[in-house]
Amino acid sequence: MGRSRGGLRTKIHAVVDQDGLPVRLLITPGQASDKAAFPELLAGLPQATVDVADRATTAAP
Repeated sequence: MGRSRGGLRTKIHAVVDQDGLPVRLLITPGQASDKAAFPELLAGLPQATVDVADRATTAAP
């Protein structure tokens, strides 16, 4: 867990296959940069076409 202005937070990063099934997961502190997790997530995976997506969350109205 990482501490941010909003309290304790974590981020879950995932690599999924073409069917959306998880291949690899990585949990980082909430204040950590998303791009720092990218090399670790792809290390050792076979070379293929990679699509990057970001699903951010928003506060409920």
